Amino acid sequence: MDRSVKINYIYSTFYQILSIILPLATTPYISRVLSVDSIGVYSFTGSIVSYFVLISSFSFQTYGQREVAYKKNDKEDISRLFFEVQIKKLLFTLVSYILFMFFWFSTNIYKEMYLIQSISIVASFFDITYLLQGLEKFKLTVMRNTVVKLVGFVLILTFVKKPTDIYMYTIIQTGTILLGNLSTWLYLPRFVSAKYFRLGKISNGLIELFQLFIPVLSIQLYYTIDKTMLGMNSNGMTENGYYEQAIKIIRLCQSMMGAMGGVLLSSVPRMLVNSGKNTVKEIINQAIRLNLFIAAPITMGLIGIADVMVPWFLGTGYEKSVTLICLFAPITILSAISMIIGNGILLPLRKQNCLTIATFGAMIFNVIFNVILIPQFGACGAAIASVGSEIVTLAIQCFFAKEYINLRLIAKNMFKYLGASVIMYICIFVIKSLLKNYMGMFAITLVLIIVGIVVYFSIMFIMKDDALIGSRSGNAIKPDVR
Repeated sequence: MDRSVKINYIYSTFYQILSIILPLATTPYISRVLSVDSIGVYSFTGSIVSYFVLISSFSFQTYGQREVAYKKNDKEDISRLFFEVQIKKLLFTLVSYILFMFFWFSTNIYKEMYLIQSISIVASFFDITYLLQGLEKFKLTVMRNTVVKLVGFVLILTFVKKPTDIYMYTIIQTGTILLGNLSTWLYLPRFVSAKYFRLGKISNGLIELFQLFIPVLSIQLYYTIDKTMLGMNSNGMTENGYYEQAIKIIRLCQSMMGAMGGVLLSSVPRMLVNSGKNTVKEIINQAIRLNLFIAAPITMGLIGIADVMVPWFLGTGYEKSVTLICLFAPITILSAISMIIGNGILLPLRKQNCLTIATFGAMIFNVIFNVILIPQFGACGAAIASVGSEIVTLAIQCFFAKEYINLRLIAKNMFKYLGASVIMYICIFVIKSLLKNYMGMFAITLVLIIVGIVVYFSIMFIMKDDALIGSRSGNAIKPDVR
């Protein structure tokens, strides 16, 4: 694998691990300090404000990162692009906040919470991570995000002490986003020069931005529409509380898969120019295999330990989240592939229309099935709809990216890693049954995780899997490059 890709992947993975470790500490704490209903209110109001954030951020992150990746050797071009993007972001942010204020004045509930959540709208303007990621400066983004997350972690433990502190919790969550985005500007003089500032035409690049916005919109709706529709349903805030904590665990697992996709979005344009199409194919197929190697045991492991993990991790009152975690679990392995295809193939190769079709189709599926399932099954219905949407996304993406991926190889690897993970699950199930009457839930969870890791890696070692022990010949993966 390309050395630069490896280094950036390591940095991204480090950050993703940190993103997992800190919530592992804060989520149990918050679940016990705050009520299910208050978490539901936080989740619901956040889903509403996210639509306004969507307007302010538009598709600037994706567009900016991709364009910077193509211009990274020319400071003048990068500077002009940066000012062009930020001027447009300012206009979109102003429009978004004006629309939010109209909404805020028209609503009679959760007004304080909505106002605090709106900090995220302002924060979106100051988000310039597209510049650093496009330049493949992942180390800088990791350093910044690490500090900000640690600060947020300390603030939560210090100031969130009782159920009424939901407002303080929200301030800390949104405030750290703003602080993190502002801190990124400290790096700006290294890569951007004010002497190249030109006002330019607002219309420049708008067509591409709108083309990229559709998949961004679809993805955002996919992630938030469940919470919004649950909140509008009877008993919605309680269901949202269960949903929020369950999906949070799934997103933590997904974040491990997202590291490679972000790296490829910046690296593929460079590799196409320097190494050619065949190299890109090989890297893409290697990346998918690596993600499947990680995602398969996580998927089956979550199903295996959910019932013993939730009682100590989330606390009493979250029993329904066990079922939700099991229903959500397949998203981990499905997104492991779709993240690579979307960020590693479709976006870098400017096939945003293909991504638009995939994400829009998934969004429509999600909305329709939410309407059908949520009234009858609540949060469980939303979870089923989400998994179905992920399948739709992956199927359509694979169709459009078939020139760059080896479907036979993907199927073979998925079968292999899922097969090993099923054996791991059986071992976990048997040991869990034996230990339930003799150990506490926390101790059982630790034992099961260790057993799962040992069993899975042992199987991979016996099979001499290249993702674990490396390729002896250097050509373990031979994607179809015809």
